[in-house]
Amino acid sequence: MKKLFILSLLCSFVFVVCELETIPTPEVKDPVLSVTQTTIDFKAEGGVGVINYTLENAVEGSSVEATCAATWVTDLAVAETITFTVTNNEGEARETAIKVTYGDLERSVAIRQAATEGDDPEPELATITLKVENIEWNNADIVVTPSVDVEYILGIMPKAVFDEKYKNGADLLVDDMVKGWQSTAEKDQDTQTNTTWQHYMQQEQCSGERSYNLKQDHIYDATWDSEYVAYCFGMNDAGEQTASLATAEFRTVAPEASANTFTITLGQMNSTSVEFTVEPTNDDPYYVTVETTTLLDAYTSHNELIRAILPESEQQISDRTFRGRQVLTNADLGISLNGVESYRVVVWGFENGPTTAVYMSESFKTGGTSTTTTTASISGPLYDESSVEW
Repeated sequence: MKKLFILSLLCSFVFVVCELETIPTPEVKDPVLSVTQTTIDFKAEGGVGVINYTLENAVEGSSVEATCAATWVTDLAVAETITFTVTNNEGEARETAIKVTYGDLERSVAIRQAATEGDDPEPELATITLKVENIEWNNADIVVTPSVDVEYILGIMPKAVFDEKYKNGADLLVDDMVKGWQSTAEKDQDTQTNTTWQHYMQQEQCSGERSYNLKQDHIYDATWDSEYVAYCFGMNDAGEQTASLATAEFRTVAPEASANTFTITLGQMNSTSVEFTVEPTNDDPYYVTVETTTLLDAYTSHNELIRAILPESEQQISDRTFRGRQVLTNADLGISLNGVESYRVVVWGFENGPTTAVYMSESFKTGGTSTTTTTASISGPLYDESSVEW
């Protein structure tokens, strides 16, 4: 009987311990609201419009809403897309905006309608449709579909830059592009080459219905978990706009954080080589390089450093990405060393972008030997593309 009583007490204790176990709280990601158009143009006779939008990490009980202050925009409805009707315009050209909201998130789509045609109507601009497909961590395909056969200018910029510079009108982008070509031509005139701005514009012209790859077509060097705006407008050889500005927003793939950590041990060296061991704590992939301390000391942010030293070549990234314990030399990475510079071995988790903090060995010069390992601490503001001049 005493044994049964003790056994009963032990079972009760185990039950209480189990009851006290905490259940991990799942990670909650913030909602992300995007619209694929920032400007929609209508003729004077009006018509039905469609706004495509995407919503990520939706919150139960919340929904996307759309509003417009203009009375000439009617039948505004939100479903898988946002639809509306623009009534006939019998006066001057007019413009308004449809506000697309989800909680505190807000996106604005400019709605523009042409004036009633007079005796000398302006030439009607063609339209261009943009679609973003096959989005990766540093790449995407931009599908361009013009309504007629026109030559056009295609580009990409960070969404933060686009929102800041063109919040008062996306068509200002076309003016800025022309000013940029004019500035280049003026500089050439100082060197007496006498080249027109249209010459530089023509170097960027594209044509036809086709798909462009950001990397293969050298359009833009995108990076992980970042918002961008693709833009396109028609322009002929004389510098006259032939198609209205079209835009499409997209976000590159974000990396998932890894719990991997690394121990870096330096080994044998000679005048041009260093052997080292990288010991990870799990089998997640990681990137390895050897860089000069002069370069590394110039950065105070992990993201800024990685953006600066990560190669654009997919093959080079693949050749320097490993799993598990590795014993390597700089030659295995395709990197040459000399006996003058100081270096560090640099490692970080990598899959669709960086997945861990940056780890570094102690600094060394080739020709010595060391087995000591240190991890450098880098802190500071994250890299902000909005500070880049465009």
